[in-house]
Amino acid sequence: DDARQLTGLVSPEEIAGFYRGLGPKVVVIKLGAEGALLASGNDLQTFPPYAVDSIDMSGAGDTFDGAFAVCFLQDRPLDECMRFANAAAALTTTGLGCVSPVPRREAIHALMARQPQS
Repeated sequence: DDARQLTGLVSPEEIAGFYRGLGPKVVVIKLGAEGALLASGNDLQTFPPYAVDSIDMSGAGDTFDGAFAVCFLQDRPLDECMRFANAAAALTTTGLGCVSPVPRREAIHALMARQPQS
C-alpha cells in the first residue's frame, strides 16, 4: 500500500520496475498473504508464503525485512533470502505481538525444510 501511494502505480511488477529504475540491483515487494516479489536483473519472481496458523500479523513485515537483510548480507542466493524471509515472517504471525514471536534461525530452517515453497 505504501509503495502504491508513493509511486502512483498499482501492480507489484510496475512498482518493482519503478524502484529498479532508481538504481538498486535488487527490489523486494512484500505482498502480505500473497508472499513477496523479487526483482533482480531482468527477472521478476514471486515467492508464495508459508502456510501457518496465523493469529496476529503485527511485526511480520519488519521480521521479513530483517530476515532478508541478514541472509542477503551473508551473500546467500537471493531465492534463499526470499524463502528465509517468508518463513520468518510467517512464523512471526503465529504469536501475539511484534517482538516475542520473532523466530530463531532454527525454527525458520525447520519450517523451510518441512514446507518447501513451490
